[in-house]
Amino acid sequence: MAYKLLALDIDGTLFSSKKYILPQTKKMIRNVIKDGLLVTLATGRSYSFAKEIAKDLNIKIPIITHDGALIANCLEQPLFISKLPNEIVQKMIEMITDFQLDFELQQDPYSIINVRYPWKNFFNTKSLSALKYKFVEYRSSKFISNQDMLSYIKLNRIEPQKISIVAENEKKIQFIMKELLTKFHDQIRITYSGMGFEILPKDISKAFGLKVLSSELGIDSTEIIAIGDNHNDIEMIEYAGLGVAMDNAPQKVKKLANYVTRSNDENGIAYVIQRFYYSLKH
Repeated sequence: MAYKLLALDIDGTLFSSKKYILPQTKKMIRNVIKDGLLVTLATGRSYSFAKEIAKDLNIKIPIITHDGALIANCLEQPLFISKLPNEIVQKMIEMITDFQLDFELQQDPYSIINVRYPWKNFFNTKSLSALKYKFVEYRSSKFISNQDMLSYIKLNRIEPQKISIVAENEKKIQFIMKELLTKFHDQIRITYSGMGFEILPKDISKAFGLKVLSSELGIDSTEIIAIGDNHNDIEMIEYAGLGVAMDNAPQKVKKLANYVTRSNDENGIAYVIQRFYYSLKH
């Protein structure tokens, strides 16, 4: 099979455990792009964050961000965008603040947070590459207190691509997820990550984003390699002709993948490119 498109998750896949791209992986991706393979990012991160990584890797085609809610290589002219309606956002945030949860409303080119000091470990980062990416997050975040949040959302007609909620209490997470789905099941989709959950517009996923992008590029799903490490990568991994899980992925993700590569600290992406692109090409 001649693969034409490579889709990469960022956290836990492209990023090592120290939150930067290993030199060998970066070099391999840049080289394979020069050799004609189309490469995109498929991430839950914002476009503002992911575009810096795309530039670093010389990715030229649209990237899939916010778990599929925004696909673009230019924010002013997105290939696809989906938003959570303002009225629904107001109702959901009212519920979330009642539970005293930390959250982030991602509406590119910035995000709105209710935590005043989310970057307290900002300068503990030793890698310059990781520090650069952390600064992108820092500069695009706007703090609004819980008591002012609803009025801010209403006044500014905030319609985010995604809402991320962080909580350490498993029971609290499950309860609020159930409450939100009961009230808004026909308007939202929730993905669970273990440390919290994310609220997306209905039917949005990385797989959906990959379908939109591959259709635009005239590429069949069988010609796609998708690599990820977490639960929000499962649909994308199943959709692609070659779905790959990182060795650091949960067992559920590994079981559903066609292939399990090395971990994100062992250049797992570079290994896949060598084995399934270059070795089949020559």
